[in-house]
Formats: sequence, C-alpha cells, structure tokens
Amino acid sequence: MKNSLLNYEYIMNYITTNEGEKVPYRWSHGADDMHIGDGMIVYSLIHFHKFKTCVCLGSGGGYIPRIMTQARYDLAQEGFYEDVTMEWGDNGSTYIVDACNGFNGEVDWEKEDSVLRRHFTPKFIKETTEKAYYDYFIKQDIKIDYLHIDADHTFEGCKKDFELYSQIMNKGGIITIHDTDKDYVDNFVELEGHKGDDLSGPANFVKTIDKRKFEVFNYWYNDSKEKMNNRFCRQPWSFVEVHQNGDIWNCCPSWVTKPMGNILEQSWEEVWNGKIAQEYRQSMIDSTFDNCIGKNCPHLLSKTLTKESPVFEKDDLNLLWKKLQVKDTTGPLVVNFCYDRSCNLSCPSCRDDIIMNSPKSDEYKNIEKIHKVTIDEIIKDAYRLYITGTGDPFASPFFRNFLQTFDKSKYKNIGMIHLHTNATLWTEQMWESMSNVHDLVKSIEISIDAGTKKTYEKVRRNGDWDMLMKNLEYINTIKTLENVKLSFVIQEDNYQELEFMENLKHKLNNIPRVITHYYKLLDWGVMKNYEEKAVWKSTHKNFIEFKSIWKDFKKTINIENTTHNLLGVK
Repeated sequence: MKNSLLNYEYIMNYITTNEGEKVPYRWSHGADDMHIGDGMIVYSLIHFHKFKTCVCLGSGGGYIPRIMTQARYDLAQEGFYEDVTMEWGDNGSTYIVDACNGFNGEVDWEKEDSVLRRHFTPKFIKETTEKAYYDYFIKQDIKIDYLHIDADHTFEGCKKDFELYSQIMNKGGIITIHDTDKDYVDNFVELEGHKGDDLSGPANFVKTIDKRKFEVFNYWYNDSKEKMNNRFCRQPWSFVEVHQNGDIWNCCPSWVTKPMGNILEQSWEEVWNGKIAQEYRQSMIDSTFDNCIGKNCPHLLSKTLTKESPVFEKDDLNLLWKKLQVKDTTGPLVVNFCYDRSCNLSCPSCRDDIIMNSPKSDEYKNIEKIHKVTIDEIIKDAYRLYITGTGDPFASPFFRNFLQTFDKSKYKNIGMIHLHTNATLWTEQMWESMSNVHDLVKSIEISIDAGTKKTYEKVRRNGDWDMLMKNLEYINTIKTLENVKLSFVIQEDNYQELEFMENLKHKLNNIPRVITHYYKLLDWGVMKNYEEKAVWKSTHKNFIEFKSIWKDFKKTINIENTTHNLLGVK
C-alpha cells in the first residue's frame, strides 16, 4: 500500500492541527478543527496527485472547498506549483459553483475562517452548474483535475452535472460524488429536519456509471481495511463470468471495478493472463484488493469465513498463497455462463419483453462467437459450471444444445453443473434429452417469486403456475439432485406470500437438501416503477407492514434451510 490513496498513514501525515498534531480520524459528513470527516479522502486525492485545478459543485457550509484549498495551499508551500500565484482565478484555483438556492439559501462560509481554510479564498461562481459550465468553464477553456459533485441531489441533476463536467476533465483527473451512501442520506433527511426531501439522486446515479469507461473509487473504512490485511481471495485464479457483450469478469460485477477483458476483442489468453488479470492477482497476493469494491463484497468484510467462501485468512493457508503467480498456467476452475439472456419469461424486474435472439441478428452472431470460445477454451480446465443467471438454460439454444450434446470425454474435469432456471420448461422430455449430464447436475436454483398462481403470473410474466407445479413434482423424482434452492425476490406484489413460498419445499421432499432464499428487489434499470415495487426500502409506503411481516416470518423459519440478503431490514 506504499503511496496509495487508501494508505491511512499517508493521509494522516498531512492532516494536522495548528500545532502540528495529527487530527484523530473520525468518519462523518461534517468537520471542525479536530474532526476531519470525509475531507480526508478529498485532501489525499488532491495532495497525492498534485492536482492544480479543483472544482466543487455545491458548497453547503464550505467544508469541502476549504479542504480543497488547504490541500492546494500545502502543495504550494511544498514547492509543487511554481507557475501558480495562488490568486483568485489563476491556473491553480479552487472553484466553487453554487446558485445558493439550497437548504439555507446562503453561503455562510464566506465569513468563516479556520485552520482548514488558512490563507486564501476560492473563486466563487454564483450560478447554476449548467450555466457555469457553458458561460465560464467552456468560454475560458478551463480543464479540471479534480471535480467534487455535491449540488443538485436529484438523479437527473446529478447525472447532468456528471455528463457535462466529465467532458472537461484532464487526463488522469478524478471525479467524486458526495452523499452516495443511501443509509446515511436517509438518516440525514430524518434527523436534520428534511423529512420529505428526496436526496437519493447521487446514490441512485452512481449505480449507473459505466465501469468500463470510468474507474469507480471506493473508500473502505479503516477498521475494515485493517481486517483485510491478512485476507486472500482465490477468485482471480479460479473463477470467471462470461457476459453477452464478451466481457470476462473474475467476480460478481457488483463487487469489482472492471472486467479482465473482452473475448470479442482479445484472445482468451490475452484476457486470462493480461494486464488487468495480473493486477487482480497481485492485489490478492498483497491483500490490497485495489480493484475490489470492498463494501459490496460480503466475503471481504465478513467477520467469519466459511469453507465455501472464496476468501481465506492467509494464516490458515500457511505459505500456499505465496506460491501463486500473477500469470496462471491453467484456466479457471469455475465458469459462469451468462452470455445468453434468452428466456421464455419476461419478468418485470428483469426485462421489458421476452428475449429470444434471432439467428440473423448481430447479437446472436456475437453469442455464437462467445459460446465457441467458452466451450473450446475457457472451460478446458474447469470442474464446475454455472448455467445461467441472466436467462434460462432450457430456453437458450446455445446452453440447451451444450447440455444435450455434452461430451464427457472432452470435459474430463467437470464434476458438477449448476442450473439456474425458472423450471417451466423443465419437462420430462426436456430432461431426458440431456441424459449425458444427469449425474453432473447436482445443484439447481429455481426462481419462483410467488406463493400463489395469481401472483406468480403477475411477477413471472408469461409464466404458467400449473406447469411449474407439475414440473416441480417431476424434479422431485430426479435421484441425482442433491441441492435445490427456491428463490424469491421480495417486492410489492408478493411480500405477503412468504409462508406460501416456504410451503413449496414440501413438493421437493425427496431431495436431500432444499433451501429457500429471499432476495430484495434490486434496480437493474428495466423497472420503470422500481421505487413503487421495492417494498423492502424504508421509503416505501408499505415498508412498516412488510417489516412486521418479515420480523414475524423469521421467527417461524428454519435458519438451516432458509437464507436471505435482507440484512438491512431488522
């Protein structure tokens, strides 16, 4: 972590009081002379990169602009800005853009002085961010090294500021967006007397940023970082997800910042042992996790690790982790087929309509190329396959054909295939056509999302409840199955059917292990009325009722065969 932005010692070395004493680390929204809060990140970004031109959109109490000013003042004192006079409007200015129409309607920071402000005043532009962009920055051809977005907190406002100002960033510049922690924002709205105000825009917008174009910076809390110093993750050597655009991910895309590469643009070897793949592996050996979104990964931050976890304590591995190289001579051991979204259902939480790609379409031809590389090269060393999390294995012509023509002599290492399906196409006839994989398909997940026929046919659009029930009865007769997961995405239309869902386990009483898993509805960008459906969110009109039902429900279930990702709902 030498010279790293996430290096706690590096940051603290430069944040001091008037007397030169280090300011104690405390995390918060605001700050005073002994309470630096999230200004630690802003200061370290500017000081580490020696940024000149810094811009703050929105000023509030003036804390972040003062941090920007302090960092740049310290750099000038250290001799890094020979061409900067530190006057208003020069090449190294800190700019504030604020129309002063926020909560307070004023800028009280103009009269304020503190140890964090010290010597000079930022350039203040009293305009809307859009007008300032065109009338000031564009006209004067000002390029930005560091941009902090903290103005309009609506989704559209945040999106507009990002799209405008990202166009005038210098190469290697950094953009930060404030108030992206939804839990904090919700508490702020409640506690600070802003109940009814919607400040969720930044939190919702950051989810939409294209991680292939922009690197997403995430700061991990110091105590969590210390916890991870002895941790090691095996994913970059063992796992890949293959996506429909050709991207190859070595972990869940929600947990890492970028894919390893793209097999429509590179050879498989260039992806598997390319620069990005080697970066990921080196960061695991060093326990820096540089490209991981640590706060999203339950394994990195878990207090206890299980044998099934991809993350281990280095102490438990002895010296085995030191023998691993950044270039891997074998391929991944676990491969997730995610590249064909074909499905016979059009669930509103997932898509607008049924997706069945035509053989004449460009997308179909790309999937053809991806499929060939996957089955000829990517899975050559694999022992476990997952098919699929984005469509249905029985609806996809590629996955269906692969299962029907599976050649055990070609794939000698593969010992397990996991299927993720809606099961409406899992008929006896379909299953008998895949006889070569019967002994390999030991684990399956069936997405149901309902406990009654009426609700099922609403939330699983184009689904047939009666056919599903019939197929479950047949699946219950398959003797090679060892584990079945019934999954349920909680939303406005189904949260009152939790007990009915649990009862479906009885239809699979011949399977050795059957569990139910409850997911909270997530926004994948396809649900136009997502906020109306996300009943698990505290802002939902029926949240109190759902919370009560969920609390009572948890008292009745067997925790050994029921799991969920609703950790935030108490």
